[in-house]
Formats: sequence, structure tokens, C-alpha cells
Amino acid sequence: MRNFILLLLFVAFAGLSGCKKIVDVGLPESQLVTKDIFSDSASVQSAVVGMYSFMYNYTNTEGSPYKSFITTLLSLSADETTYFSNNTYPQYQRNAIPIADSRNLQLWADSYTVIYMANNILENIDGANAGSENFRRQVRGEALFMRAFCHFYLTNLFGDVPLITTTDVTVSRSVPRINQRDVYAQIVEDLKNARTLLATDYRYSSGERIRVNHFAATAMLARVYLYMGMYQDAEAMSSEVIGNTADFQLEGDLDRVFQQGSSEAIFQFATDVYSATYVGRDFLPSEVTKLPNFVVREDLTASFEPGDLRRDAWVGTVTYGGRNYDYPNKYQLNGSSSGQSDRVEYDMVLRLSEQYLIRAEARIELGMLDGAKDDINELRGRADLDLIPVSAPQTMKEQLLHERRVELFCEWGHRWFDLKRSNRADAVLGALKPTWKSTAVLFPIPLRARSSNTNLSQNPGY
Repeated sequence: MRNFILLLLFVAFAGLSGCKKIVDVGLPESQLVTKDIFSDSASVQSAVVGMYSFMYNYTNTEGSPYKSFITTLLSLSADETTYFSNNTYPQYQRNAIPIADSRNLQLWADSYTVIYMANNILENIDGANAGSENFRRQVRGEALFMRAFCHFYLTNLFGDVPLITTTDVTVSRSVPRINQRDVYAQIVEDLKNARTLLATDYRYSSGERIRVNHFAATAMLARVYLYMGMYQDAEAMSSEVIGNTADFQLEGDLDRVFQQGSSEAIFQFATDVYSATYVGRDFLPSEVTKLPNFVVREDLTASFEPGDLRRDAWVGTVTYGGRNYDYPNKYQLNGSSSGQSDRVEYDMVLRLSEQYLIRAEARIELGMLDGAKDDINELRGRADLDLIPVSAPQTMKEQLLHERRVELFCEWGHRWFDLKRSNRADAVLGALKPTWKSTAVLFPIPLRARSSNTNLSQNPGY
């Protein structure tokens, strides 16, 4: 977190309006003056676009959580993938992350950088002479969403974490970890406020779903309520998203789900790197070796029922040394300048399928079994599988967890979080990994963070 203030201020306010990829120039010689940064609507727009750009397109030699690490590293931590060579990221595959691990530090530090950017916008937008009130409402809503979004991943990765709602570094640099319950309370408050502020359409991103709106906040709130066990609220929020059939529909063609313009998309990160995602770059076979970096575990491949179209569409296979290796194939463009089609893939952050699964799980917990069955069957029908009947709640819960596994695999850490929140991590990962310890459900608080803030305690087992 060195040069924290200069780095994040530069990234947020370096004149990125209209760009999807951050400009690679040097750091400013001195801090920018906030009143100048928020002097007009163009500079405010630059601040907002800079926040998105830092999350997805900022180039850091240690990687970035929101462009790939949350998906790739958590697929290793769970039971989804192994690394082909077995000598890259073994600490995640074996669930033995050192406290000085640089990737783990990026998960922590980059998240708090985005939170700082969001807080800076929130603290200054009301005093800005920046466009209409509707525009300022949208900006406030986007900042609140991103603050909640990053706190969500922080607390699900590390457990109790500092809750940062200010740009005052004299305060934030010594904030201790607080109970996850209180972190969630702030996440809920931020998302509820964002829902009231954000536009219901995608006018601020020219119709593309690459900036959050009311329904993105609603979808994220549905997930948060589900994780908190607030099933009635989760059911209501997911129903609102699912009910917006004018904007959101399941894609009938599974190859279309992760493309630009997908009718299933609620929020996507855009990339202009040869129209491909960073996840595609990491998961797909190398153009040189023709081998994948990440190999789908056999147990995951075997979990697909015979005839499941998701297995054919979203899992690729290569042969090496007389052996077949499966790899995640949800994204089919790897960023190579040769041999790519004219289509564009965006990184899917929130999509309609998850909302059906959220509502199904909430309905099972609420005893609304007929509705849960219908939601599960929406996805099974698209996958060309037999529809399930209503059955005992525990049986339906097992079916729901199966559907989450095969629908959301290798996406944004869903499997890792599902194993933790269902209290099945020990049973599943303990049987799979000889090095598994129960304390590995939480990542370590980074050594550098604890060196900078002596009030930060460490998680058990590290």
C-alpha cells in the first residue's frame, strides 16, 4: 500500500473520460487538489470512469483482483481447477497462503484503493458544480455500489475487516478489523441507498451494461441478503430483477451468455484488449504451447449430468501426452491479435442466472418449494436437462447447490464462497486436499497491511 494516496488519486483523476483502458503515464509530482478535480461534470466523469478503469484495466505486475484474481485464484482454492504446471500459485491450490504473498496483498490493497476512490467521490460530489442533479445522483450511487462491492469481497475473503468510509488517512490507517456482521450492515445500507439513486436504465454507458444501475445494486443486494440468511429480502430483490423482462432474459444460446450485449448481463466489465477478457487470457490454452494454465478438476467435470449443454459449451478439452485436459471455456477469446472473431466478450460480473439461483435458494428456506422448483428448472431447461419435481426441502437444497456448481463454476469465486457459507468446506476440501486445514476458509491478513496498521489482528492459523 505504498504511495497509496498518490497512486489512487492519479488513477482516478488522470483524465480518463471515455477511456476503457487506463493511460500509462508517470505519477503526478504532487497531490491533486480535490476542488479542481470536481470542478465540472467532465472531471467528475473522469473520476468515475477512473474508478472502473482501476478495477479492471489498471496494469499491475502483481495482478488485479477484479480483472482476474478473484475468479482464477478462488477456483484453485476451491475444488474447481488445478494449475497445469503445478508450480504457479501452489499456495492457493494447497490452501496454504503465506502472510507475505503478493497476490493476497493485491486482493486486500486494490480493494481498499477502490474504496478510497469511492469515498473521495462521495465526500466531494455534493459540492461539485457538475451537471444535473440526476447526474450527481448517479455518481453517488455508483460510488456507493463500488464501496459495498469491494467490502463484500474483502469480508468474504478475510472475514472481519476494517470498514473504511472516509478519505482521512489519519483515521483509516489505524482502523481495526470489525465484526463481519457490522461490515454487512454497511454494505446493505450502501446498496439500499445506491438503489434509490441509480438510473433504472443504462443511459450513462450508452446502453451497454458496463456501469452499474438500479438493477445492478438490486442484484448485488439480493446476493448479500442471501449470504446473511435474510431470505425474504433476498427473494424480493431477486424477484425485482427477474421481473424486469424488458431488460433481462436468459440467453437461449449458451455461447452468447458472456458476450457484449448479452441479454443476461446485469453488470459487466468492458475491456478493449483485443475484445477479450483477462479471465479468457488466463483460462484459455496458450497460443504458443496450446496448453491451458488452469485445468478443470475431474470431479467438477464429472458433476455435469449426461446431456448438460453447459458441459459442451463452457468446458473445453485439449490433448497432451495422450491425456485429455479440460479447461474453463466460458470466455472463448484469449486476447490474441490473430484468429479472433468479430465478436466482443465482456467480463460478466452480475447475471440473471445467479438471480434465479438466489431466489430458488431463498424460496427453499422459506418453504416456497413450488417456486424454487420453477426457478431451478429455468436453468435446467436451458441446459436441455430433465426438469425436477418438488421434493423434500433437503433434497431440493442439494439440487440447488448442484445447479450453482455447474452454472456458476469459475466465476467470481462463487464455489469457494458457497462451500464456506454452507459449512461444507471441511468435508469437501478436506477429502480432496491433504494440506487442507479448517482455518484456510479465511485468507491471511497481509503482512504489509499489518506492518502499516498495527491495530490489525491476524486470522487463526497464520
